[in-house]
Amino acid sequence: MGRWLLLGVLAAGTAIACDRQPATPEARRAKAEELLKTMSASLAAAKALEVDLVQVSNRVRRTGGATVEEQTAQHIAVRRPDGAYFKQTGGAVDNEWWYDGKRITLAMHKDKAWARGPMPPTLDEALDAMATEYAIFVVAADLFYSNPYDSFEASNSTGGWKGQEVIDGVTCHHLAFEADLVDWEIWIADTTQALPCRMKVTYKQEEGSPSTMLTFRNWNLAPTLAADAFTATVDPAYERLYMMRAPTADPVETPPEADATAPMAPPRQ
Repeated sequence: MGRWLLLGVLAAGTAIACDRQPATPEARRAKAEELLKTMSASLAAAKALEVDLVQVSNRVRRTGGATVEEQTAQHIAVRRPDGAYFKQTGGAVDNEWWYDGKRITLAMHKDKAWARGPMPPTLDEALDAMATEYAIFVVAADLFYSNPYDSFEASNSTGGWKGQEVIDGVTCHHLAFEADLVDWEIWIADTTQALPCRMKVTYKQEEGSPSTMLTFRNWNLAPTLAADAFTATVDPAYERLYMMRAPTADPVETPPEADATAPMAPPRQ
């Protein structure tokens, strides 16, 4: 959705609109939609991007019912239409994955193991396939589609603009929405690009209503990425595991180039 001419006009008008404090639910909703469209236009226009983020997840243990907080650091790089890299570290987690337009390769460094599976040729399709085929969920994935607004379009939810908050020294607009399965919030920088400062998702249908909060830092919408940025680099001594498809996934024939036995590139020094 969203045509560039329309989004350009919206982006130009955001600075003016942001000076006004919406007084009605309809005005707060309209302001939220305007900010989401401007954010989407900035992200969609980037041929490549990089960002660092901190993820804080709160969940309830199945035994005992205690709430556990887990924090990890992540780095994400994207090249449209067919490349992505993800690294997550912290606590018991030290994982990486690479998408190269043909396959996804995962490395679980603490387990000294890796796996590989076939993927569609575009990032939009790959992000869908990760969730439906392999049950790999990236909370921030909505931001990396070719048109993020399609993911954030909130017609089936209630809510809108809530106010302004300062995050890491940046004034951000706080938007909050409620839907049947989840409540979600996003903080968008009060700048021309209107990039995300923070996101929070609360899974209210699950026991204890667990939540995940992401804080974004160091957005770069024109990074210089190495030619091999999306080439898997896994220690050859790691054990190979087979990618297990989700039970609801349709069978897909594995093309030869996505065969999990394909040789791995040596690890970077």
